[in-house]
Amino acid sequence: RTNFAAANHFRLGIANATVNPPNEAFLTRDLALNQNHLVVVRYSVATGESSLWVSPANVFDVSVAATDTPQPSTLDTFAFRQSDPGNPLGMGVLTVDDLKVGTAFGDVVEPQPTLGFSRNGNTLRLSWPTGGGFLLRRADGLPAASWNNVPFTTGAPNDTADVNTGSGNGIFRLEK
Repeated sequence: RTNFAAANHFRLGIANATVNPPNEAFLTRDLALNQNHLVVVRYSVATGESSLWVSPANVFDVSVAATDTPQPSTLDTFAFRQSDPGNPLGMGVLTVDDLKVGTAFGDVVEPQPTLGFSRNGNTLRLSWPTGGGFLLRRADGLPAASWNNVPFTTGAPNDTADVNTGSGNGIFRLEK
C-alpha cells in the first residue's frame, strides 16, 4: 500500500478483520521498490495481537500491531493485498523467499552484534562477539570515500581491535 509513501516507495501494514471495525496499522517508513526487505510478522494466539517489523535488529525495534479477539485459531491464510479498489492489479510482483517459522523472535531474526569500546590512554579497544563472520572497517569521515579493513584479534568471547586515538578521526562499522 502506498499510504502516503514517497514516489517509487511503498509502506507495509498489518490488519486483523475479526473485530468490528477492522484493526489496522501501518509503519510510517518508506520502503524502496525493487529491493529486498526483511519482514517479520508475529501472531499471539493468547492475546490476538499481530505485530509487524521491517528489517529489525531486535524485538524492541519499531513495529506496528493490530489486535483481534483472542481465540484459539488456525492460521491458514497469509495475504498481500493492495487497498486501492480502483487499481486491483497495479501492485506489481511480490515474492516471498527464505520463509522462516519459529516460536520466538530470535528463531527468525539473526541478532545484530553490538560494537563495544573501552579506552586506555591513547588506545581505543573495539570489541564484538566472536564467530559472526564480521570484519571491522574504517573510514576517515562521512561521507566515506572508502572503507578500509582494520586488523583485529580473534578470541572468545570477543574479537578485538586496538586503535591509536592519535591517528586522526575515524568512523567504524562491522561488515559481513
